[in-house]
Amino acid sequence: MGGEIIFVTSGASPDDNKPVRKFDLSNLYHGNETGSGKIEGEISAINDDFSIITIKENFLKSINVIIHEGIMITRNGNFGSPADVKIGDNVTGEFMGGRLYMLTAKGTP
Repeated sequence: MGGEIIFVTSGASPDDNKPVRKFDLSNLYHGNETGSGKIEGEISAINDDFSIITIKENFLKSINVIIHEGIMITRNGNFGSPADVKIGDNVTGEFMGGRLYMLTAKGTP
């Protein structure tokens, strides 16, 4: 259930020794030693054709994390579906073992 988050930034690392490229971000989202964790951010795009929701994640600000359909979703305290979330909703994604299993959205009704 849910989609695994795998992200690697593109391009070659610059000469200033700041690893902003070719940096595997998936380790950041695979949780603690038990494999649980969360991401928080705002929905910035929804693509129904590909069944994905794009979140501008709060921790890395400029990174968009793509969450696949097939997870439990609540919006404003009620169980829902991907069709119930809206662009601009603040969301928290909870995952275990590197797999997202719950997306909690808060937005205007």
